[in-house]
Amino acid sequence: MGTFAWNLNTTLAGGDIAAFGSAVKGSPGRVWIPKTVGASIAEYSVEPYTYRNLILPQAITLAGAIPGDAMALADVTLTTSGGAAPPIFALLGWSRKPAAGLAQAPFGLIEAEAAGNLSGWAVKGSLADFRGGSGLIDTAAAATDAYTASWPVDPSLMARDSFTTEVAIEVWLRIYLSPTIVTPAFTISARPQDGLSYGSARYTDEWGAAGKLVTVPTAAVMRFVRLGTLRMLVDPVHPRIWLLWLAASIGAGSSGEIGVDYLALDPANGRACSPCSKPNDSGYPDFIASTAETSKTVKSDLSALVAKPPAFGHPDHGLGGQLLELPPGEDELLVKLSSLVPDDPTAFATDEQLAHSATVHVACTPRWNLVRSGS
Repeated sequence: MGTFAWNLNTTLAGGDIAAFGSAVKGSPGRVWIPKTVGASIAEYSVEPYTYRNLILPQAITLAGAIPGDAMALADVTLTTSGGAAPPIFALLGWSRKPAAGLAQAPFGLIEAEAAGNLSGWAVKGSLADFRGGSGLIDTAAAATDAYTASWPVDPSLMARDSFTTEVAIEVWLRIYLSPTIVTPAFTISARPQDGLSYGSARYTDEWGAAGKLVTVPTAAVMRFVRLGTLRMLVDPVHPRIWLLWLAASIGAGSSGEIGVDYLALDPANGRACSPCSKPNDSGYPDFIASTAETSKTVKSDLSALVAKPPAFGHPDHGLGGQLLELPPGEDELLVKLSSLVPDDPTAFATDEQLAHSATVHVACTPRWNLVRSGS
């Protein structure tokens, strides 16, 4: 007999969803009824937490609680294919799945068009390169314009950082700039919902009230930038709404367009990513270097393997940041890929690709704390 490779995909429907769907706890298995004595299975695997053909960026809710009472090791595999440009940058952020609260938890994606306290720019639809086709934009920018926008968040839904009553949240922004904008600066802060009379603004650790100066492109393009780290009080007993307050300024002689597509939020102590603020040159460690089908596995220690499916992986550039350790229970994973390096200091005319398609697999190793008595 010859050797046969068989791959079968099936979608559950009807009563099968209730019996075997992602919300049903149980164990995987197989039934093997060979047609001949010499038949055998050379390789068999079960891969829970696999999500096929996602459009990224996206905050993925892992279907089913991770067992254990200690942080679980996680290896994350992304399989990409196609697109106009390869995803050379990757951002992974993780958190316990936030419960419903007074507002969205400061985690995941926030669409710019959901903003309040608007000044300088306005919500506009039919924007081809904006996520969901809409965002904030000023089509006739001038230095006299004062740009503000805010989004409510409820930090009481997040887990506190170790040895503190606060959580450090990293804020990223996808922006649109014309080359005629002069010295654009973006400032993010966390403010009391009731105004500054009831508490001062808390600015990022990195840039403070001065904000971050962004490199101007040589054409009207989208860019992804890191705005810094905000610290928010986590008090589940007395929850309150905070406002993520974005302010922008531009210099004299500015014209053209300035806009905001979305914010991406992740815990600073639950994040791993490729380098940013570096030129996209031959020395940059591309996360994935090809638009051909490619699988990249980031292991729990942030080392990585890359392969052309179905081959086994070869050692490759990993990520920097925190070790990939997911809290036991229900979790969410933020995945953002980019065709550009965030905060690339080079002035260029390349547009960040709007989205990337990928299959995401999270391989977890649950762990338990071992307690021994002193006797």
